[in-house]
Amino acid sequence: MKIILLIVLFPFIEITLFFLFLSEFGFIVSLIEILITFIIGCFIFSLNKKLFFESNFRNISFLQINKYSIEKNKRFIFFVFGSIFLIIPGYISDIVGILIMFKFVQNSLLWFLFFRSKISNTNGNYTNDVKEEIIDGEFYDLHDIKKTYLKNKKM
Repeated sequence: MKIILLIVLFPFIEITLFFLFLSEFGFIVSLIEILITFIIGCFIFSLNKKLFFESNFRNISFLQINKYSIEKNKRFIFFVFGSIFLIIPGYISDIVGILIMFKFVQNSLLWFLFFRSKISNTNGNYTNDVKEEIIDGEFYDLHDIKKTYLKNKKM
């Protein structure tokens, strides 16, 4: 419910901030800020899109994306999403886009995504990486044991 409320209120907050900055700095400065962040976003997107789309995600379906593949390509993932936020006009989206490109924000988002919530690994089992247990065991073929037992009994 909170997400839906945030999505509904987001345009009103952006428009309010735009008019506040417009009255404080003027129309030209506000327009230049929007154009500069758009150009920077397009430039960063063009630098990282090829590496993002040609990385390991080419052969992996959406459900098989796991922690390792995201950690391996973290920079490209976050720079593409940050550049998309920079391309979208608005002050909040510009701030979010710039923040996503910082390493400590990336690490915090990954921690929240993988350690705070349960994820699905490639086998479809739900695990929590923090409390993962490994059970070691041995397996025997019961038919071989039975054959060996019958051979020893006949002798």
